[in-house]
Amino acid sequence: IRSILKKLRKPRLPAFYCWSKNLKIEILIIDDSHEIGEALQLIIENLGFESKYFDSSEKAIPYFQSELNPVIFLDIYLPNDNGLDILPTVKKINPFTQVVMMSGEGDIESVVSSLKNKASDFLLKPFSVDSVKVAVERSIEYHRLLKDNFNYQENLERDMKFIASIQKQV
Repeated sequence: IRSILKKLRKPRLPAFYCWSKNLKIEILIIDDSHEIGEALQLIIENLGFESKYFDSSEKAIPYFQSELNPVIFLDIYLPNDNGLDILPTVKKINPFTQVVMMSGEGDIESVVSSLKNKASDFLLKPFSVDSVKVAVERSIEYHRLLKDNFNYQENLERDMKFIASIQKQV
């Protein structure tokens, strides 16, 4: 019976691979404010995506390492951490992940620093449903384009190596 059950169980794919129409993309939310986190979850789920909320980076980063979520909403000012310090870590783990930085303070230095560290967008709190929708759609589309380009380049390199090996034989 166990062997049958093992065959029936499908391994859970990381969020990174969820581009099939049957699987939903999971968006990660990291914000110390439970109200903001829950509001974002509600908005994201109403847009047709799954979401996972964490109130600290200590809990979120290990989850992200296993799931490789394509989009993260990241608060800049966390109690024990700074989102601007977490951003390079996220990009090092998965450079394809699109990070939308969030802040209740509109200082231009945070925006510039976020964008310099390859954040895909910046939302000022309180945000509207439309601004979240645009940020999600733009981030997912850019993530898809990056993955498609990466796959194209990998296939091209593989094909070139194959052609080179055939030419050596001729």
